[in-house]
Amino acid sequence: MTMDPQTATGSAAPRPALGPTLTLTIQDASSWRPLSNGGPAEIWTGGRVVGGTLDRLLRGKPEGSTLRCWLARTEPGSPPSGDQPDDCVAAWDLEALAPEPIAWPEDAGALFVVTMDIAPEAEGEFNDWYDTEHIPALVQVPGVLSGRRFRALRGAPRYVAIYHLVGPDSYGSDVWCAADRTPWIQRLRRYQSNRAYFMFRPGEPGRAARWDQQR
Repeated sequence: MTMDPQTATGSAAPRPALGPTLTLTIQDASSWRPLSNGGPAEIWTGGRVVGGTLDRLLRGKPEGSTLRCWLARTEPGSPPSGDQPDDCVAAWDLEALAPEPIAWPEDAGALFVVTMDIAPEAEGEFNDWYDTEHIPALVQVPGVLSGRRFRALRGAPRYVAIYHLVGPDSYGSDVWCAADRTPWIQRLRRYQSNRAYFMFRPGEPGRAARWDQQR
């Protein structure tokens, strides 16, 4: 049941990690190269987009240079991935904050990544909002194939949400905008900082990004 935003507090216990761990790396496309951990990965191309606003003319609009995204599964309890290339825009080792009920989509046409920090006094309420209101609402948006959230073991900001989409237009839909204007999300905005939004398409034209073996 969704908590009342007027009575929810930040005193909830820390959210345990329940799912798999990932390495997420975003690099400048002009100097991008696959990271050589030898494991399965998804490769995407895109960049930063305008996020947070409810103005549909701006929402999801690309800004900045072209980037490549490298998303790889790791075993729970694996050591941190260590030093990243100098051209990294951002890099994380992530632990999932919910179990995975279904396999990750293999035919997604877009990958949407949202990152942010949250003030310590609101962290408990933030996790409750994300788990009980926000993610359940967003996975019902037409074109959203999956939505999962993670906490950083390494890297910043601390929280990362990853959405596999049919296409990037889902983010600008009326249904997604409605999920971004609830009383609870408006209350929590004041505690959020360092928000960044990235939209990516499959890394190879005409071919869906997929878990593949890097060589």
